Amino acid sequence: LYMINNLSWSAEYNLFLNNEKTCHIDGWYSIKNNSNENFNNAKISLVSGKINFDKKPQVPLHTRMTKMATNSLVSSNTPNYFKTNEHYVFQLPNNIELPAKSKINYDFFTKKEIPYKKTYHISHSLQRYRKKSHNSENIPINIRIELKAKDLGDFQIPQGIFKTYETSNTAFTFIGSSPSSIYEDDDIIKL
Repeated sequence: LYMINNLSWSAEYNLFLNNEKTCHIDGWYSIKNNSNENFNNAKISLVSGKINFDKKPQVPLHTRMTKMATNSLVSSNTPNYFKTNEHYVFQLPNNIELPAKSKINYDFFTKKEIPYKKTYHISHSLQRYRKKSHNSENIPINIRIELKAKDLGDFQIPQGIFKTYETSNTAFTFIGSSPSSIYEDDDIIKL
């Protein structure tokens, strides 16, 4: 197991609100090679979590990559995973070609019929509205979507970007995007 410089990975999640109670999610991961080196037939593992090297402050490793030897090959590049004491390792089952200065995208996971909850938040102070004699302004309200990490899977959800869409018939309406932290088990994902 060893670290390689100038390689990074990131996660992106597309969340589709099917109705007022359930949604589905498509997770993707991207691997970016910023080096001048080609990695041919490379066995790659992605690390998510925090690791403490030599008692220095913990450093998030969601954007670090490791290269690891293994003999198992599977027909898709949906990663296998295992948990260590402090992080998760997502191991790509197939060797990949990663040319210099390139970026590749793969499916991470898909999950359907996930329960979610909407929470409404007033985003401004009501005090300024009470001072006016006739309150004809609309009060801005933000909507937050909440999901349980364990409803997405029994693995850690790596840090990434969540893009949320409402679905109606065959159309998708983009609602917004939110950066996310690392989530697992009983953590609540708040978007």
